[in-house]
Amino acid sequence: MRNCLLLALLVCSTFLNASVGDTIRVQAHRNVDMPWYGNYDAVAAFPATGSYRQILMHYTLGCPASGCSDWDYTTQIFLMRPTGNMDTAIAYAPMYRLDGNAFSGSLELSSLQTYTTYYDSVNLTTDSVMNTAGLLRVYGDTTRPYIQTDSMLVYEAGYYNYYFDASGQIYDSLFVSGQLYMQYLSTVNNPYEVLEPFELGRVITPYGGNLPASWTRRFTYDVTDFAPLLKDSVLMRAFCSCWSNGWRVSLDFEFIEGQPERKVSRVLNVYNGNFTYGTPGFENNYPTRRFAMAANEKELKLRFTPTGHSFGGTADNCAEFCERSFYVNLNNALVYTQSMWRDDCGLNPTFPQAGTWLIDRANWCPGDRGLNRDFELGAYVSPGSSFDLNVDLEPFNYTGPSDKTPVHTVESQLFFYEEPRFDRDLAVTDILRPSSNFDYSRMNPICANPAVRITNHGKLPVTEAILKYGIKGEAQFTKYWSGYLGPNQSETLELSGVLLPSSATSEFEAFTLAPNGLQDENTWNDTLRSIMQAAPAYDSSFIIVVKPNNDFVENSWILKNELGNVVYRRDAFSSNALVRDTVSLQPGCYEFEFYDTGKDGLYFAFNVQTSGTGYVRFQRANGSYINNFKNDFGSKLRQHFTVGTPDVVIPVSVQEPGLPVFELYPNPAHSQITLDLSGGMKGEVLVQVTDLAGRELYRSSGRMEGSWLHHISVGDWPAGTVLVHLNAGGAVQHRKMVIHH
Repeated sequence: MRNCLLLALLVCSTFLNASVGDTIRVQAHRNVDMPWYGNYDAVAAFPATGSYRQILMHYTLGCPASGCSDWDYTTQIFLMRPTGNMDTAIAYAPMYRLDGNAFSGSLELSSLQTYTTYYDSVNLTTDSVMNTAGLLRVYGDTTRPYIQTDSMLVYEAGYYNYYFDASGQIYDSLFVSGQLYMQYLSTVNNPYEVLEPFELGRVITPYGGNLPASWTRRFTYDVTDFAPLLKDSVLMRAFCSCWSNGWRVSLDFEFIEGQPERKVSRVLNVYNGNFTYGTPGFENNYPTRRFAMAANEKELKLRFTPTGHSFGGTADNCAEFCERSFYVNLNNALVYTQSMWRDDCGLNPTFPQAGTWLIDRANWCPGDRGLNRDFELGAYVSPGSSFDLNVDLEPFNYTGPSDKTPVHTVESQLFFYEEPRFDRDLAVTDILRPSSNFDYSRMNPICANPAVRITNHGKLPVTEAILKYGIKGEAQFTKYWSGYLGPNQSETLELSGVLLPSSATSEFEAFTLAPNGLQDENTWNDTLRSIMQAAPAYDSSFIIVVKPNNDFVENSWILKNELGNVVYRRDAFSSNALVRDTVSLQPGCYEFEFYDTGKDGLYFAFNVQTSGTGYVRFQRANGSYINNFKNDFGSKLRQHFTVGTPDVVIPVSVQEPGLPVFELYPNPAHSQITLDLSGGMKGEVLVQVTDLAGRELYRSSGRMEGSWLHHISVGDWPAGTVLVHLNAGGAVQHRKMVIHH
C-alpha cells in the first residue's frame, strides 16, 4: 500500500518559486563542421548592458555529415578578447590553407594517399583505413600573398602506424612521412588587432567509430565568472585538433537576468598553451607572476585546467597515462596540492566506445570534458595588496624519443571579485539524481535515495541548515544538515526516501531553508528542479544470470533495498562458468550493482583474446529477458527498479533529537496564536514570523525553562499564509500558519 503522510513541516510553494528572471539566448556556432585541424570562428552578439546572475554556455558536440571520427581529439572553446593593440610591423600570410583554414604552426602533409592502421579484433590481425583527403590551397606569390596560385589534394602525415599481433599487442611501427610542410609569407602594412584567447570549455572527443551519425552530447558550463568579457559582439572560437572526419559544434548561451552572488571585476589569463613535460627547463613554462588586488576586490579564485597528452616513450607513459600532481603557491607558500588525474573513466556516460575509452587518464576521459580545477585564494590576499602566484608541476625527467614528448595543454585564469552580496546565502546548485542530465546517466533513473549538491555563496560559514525535497506538488521529505561549509564551498548530500513519479513530466525539487537557523538572504538560488524518469518495474521473482569472463575474480554484485540493506549478493565466480541466482522480492525499490574491479567490464576489444567475453542478464523463469545489460560497461553496472507498489512513507513529524516539542494553535487563526513548547530544554528562544515573501511580521525572544507558552496577537495582520520560525537553543524549526479574519 502506498502510504503518503503529510509532513508537519511544510513550506508553501509560493515561497519556493522566487522569480527566476528573464533569459536572453544567444547562439554563436550552429552545426558547424570541424573536418580538419584548425580554428572555427563565429561572432556572437551578446547583450551590451544588463546584469545577469547566471550565464550558461551549452557546447553541443556531434557527428559531421561524414560521420564521427575514430579518434580522441582535443576540442576547446575560446572567447577572443580584443586587446585594443594593433600589430602592423609584421603580418603573416599563409602559403597554404587546408580546407579553408590557415594554421598558426607547421604541419606535415602528404600528396600521396596515406592510411591508418588499427587492430581488427574479429579477424585478429592488423587492418587499415584510408585517410580522408583535404584540399590544400597554395598562395605562392609574395607580392600578392592572399591570391591563390594552386591547389591539390593532400593527406595526413607525420605520425606512426602501429602493427599488431594476434593478441592485439604492438610488435612494430612505421613512420608515415610527408613531403609538404606549412610555411608563411611575411608582408608589411597589413594591420590587425591582437586578440587574447580565454578558454571557456574543453572536451576530448570520444572514439566515434561505433557512434551513430545522429550522436550528440551537450556539455553545459557555468561561465558567469566571464561576464565582464561576454558583452557586445565577441569572436567565439572552436578549436579542433581533428584529422580524420572531425566533429561538429553548436554553441549556445543563456543570460539569466539578476544579480550574481558575487560580482566579477576582472578576469586575467595566467598560464596558457601546450607545454612539454619532463624536458630540460619545462618548469620555465610556469614562472612566478605578480598580480595586485584593487581596494574594492575582496575575493580571488584561480582556475587551472591541465590535460596530459602523448605517451609511449617511457614506462611512465607520461603525460596521458601517468598520475602526477601540481602545486599552487602564493607568496612562496604552498596553499593547494591537486592531482592531474581522472580515476573514473570506466564510469564514462559516453559508452561503449570503439577505443580505449575506459582507461584512466591525466584529467580527461575520451568523450568527456577536461576538468576545471578551482582554488579560492581570497583568504591569503588582502584588498589593495600585491601577491606572487606560481604553479609547480611534480618533477619528472623524460628520457624517451622526441616524437613522443609528453605535453600538457594548460589554460588558467584569475578571477577577481567584489565583496559577496550576502552574509547567508545557501543554494542548491546541482541535482545528481534523479536527473535527466546525460552527465549523470550512469546513476539514473532512480526510485529512491536522491543526491543533491549544496553550495555556500555567503560571506559567513554555514554549520546547519534544513533541506526539503521530493516530487513537486506532493509531500516533502526533510533533512536536517549539520557540518561545515566555508564561503564558496560545496557538499554533496546523500538523501533517503522512496520517489515514485506519477508521469513522464514529474519534477523532483530540492530547496534549502534556514542556514545557521536564520533567514536566507538570497532566495532565488534556494530551489532547484529536475525532470524525474520512472525506474523500470520488474517481477517479484526473477533470475540474475551472470557469465563471467576469464577475469572472474574482478566481479561481484549486490542487490539492496531502499534502506540500503543488502538482500542478495554474490562474490564468488568461476572462469566462464554460468551462474543463475533466483531472487524473490517484496514490494519496494531496489538497486542492483555489478562491479568489475579491473574497470574493463565483461568485454573489452583490446584484451578480449586474454580476458574473453561475459554477460549479465535479468531473466524470467520462462527464459525471456527482463534486462540484457551491455557487457562493455567499464567499471560498474547500476540499475534501480521497483517491485509491486513500494510504500512512500513521509513522517507525520520530523523531530531532531533534542529539539523541544513545538505546538502551534489554532490553525487557521483569527485573532491570536499560541506557541506551546515542551521537552525539558533550557535556554534562549527566538520567535520570528514572516510572510511568504520573507517580510518580517513579528519578532520576540525569551527564555525556556523546560517549557514555554507564548501568545501572539494576529488581529492586525493581513489574511493569508505566514511562516513561524522558532530558534530554541540554536535548533531551528518552522511551521506554516493560515491567518483568516
